[in-house]
Amino acid sequence: MLIVCLIMQLFSIQLSAQNVLEFAKINGDGNPTGNGPIAETTIQFLKNINNPSGNTFEAYTPEITATFQITNQQFTHSGIPTGRPVNIGWSQGASSNIYDNLDDFGLPQASWFTSANSTPGTGIDIVENRGIALTAATRPLRYANLPTNGRYHMANLVITFNRPVKDPILHIAGMGGYSYATVGTELGFSAEFDLDNSNVPVTFTKLSGSNALSVNTNQILNNASSIYNTGTDRCGSGSVKVSGSGITSLTLKVYIRGDGRSPFPMLWDYTGNLGDSVNLSISLSEDSSPGYCYRPAATTGTVLDTKHGITALGRAGATNDNWPMVRKGAWTALEAKTKGFVINRIPSTAQVTAIANPVEGMMVYDEEAACLKIYTTTDGGSTFGWKCFNTQTCPE
Repeated sequence: MLIVCLIMQLFSIQLSAQNVLEFAKINGDGNPTGNGPIAETTIQFLKNINNPSGNTFEAYTPEITATFQITNQQFTHSGIPTGRPVNIGWSQGASSNIYDNLDDFGLPQASWFTSANSTPGTGIDIVENRGIALTAATRPLRYANLPTNGRYHMANLVITFNRPVKDPILHIAGMGGYSYATVGTELGFSAEFDLDNSNVPVTFTKLSGSNALSVNTNQILNNASSIYNTGTDRCGSGSVKVSGSGITSLTLKVYIRGDGRSPFPMLWDYTGNLGDSVNLSISLSEDSSPGYCYRPAATTGTVLDTKHGITALGRAGATNDNWPMVRKGAWTALEAKTKGFVINRIPSTAQVTAIANPVEGMMVYDEEAACLKIYTTTDGGSTFGWKCFNTQTCPE
């Protein structure tokens, strides 16, 4: 059914482009509800059906997930149960929520964020939208006696999507923290992220954010000379577009950068439980990871001609070596260089049912049922009828 896969692609993009997939929370979504510290968690995207004006979330099928895994830890940390400084669900020396509201760190403003399919500064609600809570603890830098104006690789963060996506938007809140012993002896520090690798080429672009958020093609940085845990000029928060198609994995190196305001390494962690905590979230356009697939035509066994085709190139013929017979193993072949394919739209289900002589494989769009319908069988050919195709897939 090569033609079905193609048509489902065309209609899914046309009908659902207004919907956005985001991190949020509804009953039964399977997203984490507990505390850390942990090194890995998986988040299921939910569909926001009225973004950017509202926040009505519902489950999305077929499901899309993002798994966050911390790997390649560069230091140890005896004060954390995992024994490592970079964790999910650990903040200020204590267990904390794995999956929390976007306003949990850094006091960000909603206007600093941009969801998929939204104008800059819109589409993300810092209370309704959520993200994973990641902390890079700074104690190891103190005990290694490292200079306070340095930038240090702490670990890697691997983000894996369960199926390919296009142009995901990464939302980051709260890049910035500080430590002090007495007034005038402050040290600011911030988590930063460098692209290490991805399964396809990608580039980063800042869509919106605080003044301190700085983005180049492969880095997400806090550009403040005096880093703090709040404020547009000192704390980095905002939205970063990851441009690329067919993305299934991104590996980011997690760094801590010190601003060097105090030269004393003990200020990396003066109280014994400091670090920078950030909230990480992702949004997608619904059509960035369509549920259709490209199933090849049947070409094994007896090679059959394709008997039906629609062409805009004026080259159909009558003999077996002509088009479309030369295209083997399909129900229907479509061919055009500049023309689109439009399916007949019928206003009501009753009018579809009233078609006098339906033929297997015939397609219409039923406006009343709001779905593509194909005249087909579900019992091996015993009976036929108009079936609604509203789940993106590749039927056998």
